[in-house]
Amino acid sequence: MRAPAGQAIAREALLATLITGLLSLAAPWVVFRPVQDWVRYPLSYTDRQDALANLWVIKTVVETGSPYANPALGAPFGAVSFDFPRSEVLFLLFYRAAGLVTDNVALIHNVFYLAGFPLVAWPALAVLRRELHVAWPLAVAGAVVFCWLPYHFLRLDHLHL
Repeated sequence: MRAPAGQAIAREALLATLITGLLSLAAPWVVFRPVQDWVRYPLSYTDRQDALANLWVIKTVVETGSPYANPALGAPFGAVSFDFPRSEVLFLLFYRAAGLVTDNVALIHNVFYLAGFPLVAWPALAVLRRELHVAWPLAVAGAVVFCWLPYHFLRLDHLHL
């Protein structure tokens, strides 16, 4: 007995979404190997642009729950960043939720960066499929190629762009 048409379409959509998510992570896996170092070292640890500022925000949110002040940084009085722009609330919520699981700032930084690949590919898949009416295989390929554009790799120091 065949499945109803609605179930077959939902199954195709789920399969395409899973394949897109897995394929979108293939390029960063190849570029940023070896995998075991992702846990110990941030993918971006430079004194240029915003790399250290991103790590500062993650550390502050994880340790204090607030993105504005950290008594452990900026000795002897602590660091306060009321004069600097903050990340978007969803980014801060991600850091806070990840801080409940681990206090490893490098791991949180790397997971946030790597999560960006499928989170860019999935909306691209939806647009290609629903708005442009592209077939599933081509939509998956287009979404994966879109998330692999050099912009994603070149903007690692600016994590929140």
